[in-house]
Amino acid sequence: MQRRLTAGAVLLLLVLAGPVAAQVPGLPVYGGGFSSGITFAGTAGFAPSDSPSGKGVAYAGSATLGVGPIGLTGIVSRFDPSASGRDAFTQAGGLLTWKAFGGPLIPLALYLQGGFSRREEDGSGPGSPEVTRTSIPVGAGISLVIPSVIVAIKPWIAPRLQISRASVSGDASTDTDFAFSAGVDLTTLSGFGFRAMGDIINGSDPIVGVGLTWAIRVRGL
Repeated sequence: MQRRLTAGAVLLLLVLAGPVAAQVPGLPVYGGGFSSGITFAGTAGFAPSDSPSGKGVAYAGSATLGVGPIGLTGIVSRFDPSASGRDAFTQAGGLLTWKAFGGPLIPLALYLQGGFSRREEDGSGPGSPEVTRTSIPVGAGISLVIPSVIVAIKPWIAPRLQISRASVSGDASTDTDFAFSAGVDLTTLSGFGFRAMGDIINGSDPIVGVGLTWAIRVRGL
């Protein structure tokens, strides 16, 4: 069963990696893996003016289901780039993560992951055609769990390829950039936690994110 899940995850990652790519605007791409069970997170992101999404603030809610070596995350965000003179918009995205190395007794873990998001936005002027933006990050994450009496500390790093595609009236352009995110999670024995992370795309100023998490253990997962 686990081998079939692993093979399926690798196949899906390859399919996702082909056509499109990019992150949910205004938020770092999380690369710290997942825990067995269900984890809820609320995150705020702060993007500088030279980020691919433009200067603004993002708020997001996400839920992650971890079953064996597979983690599935759904996220909905609201990005307000008013500082850049644009209207706020809502966007949904997803992330598939496969734990390639690590276990309950091994504090070091290696993850492979791919994500997807898509939105349509109005053109730059009156009568301009809509622009469809599809995006997906594809990369790896390495995390290390440092246990302590009060909280578990988990620093992580996650290099990736960030591919972004914009389509207008059938004409499309695709950009591929190197990106890197890193952060730290603090989780208490009760399952509540805090996370902080940063994200750099192609040498731009970092997008910074902070959030609160709640992990629920589910028997049998």
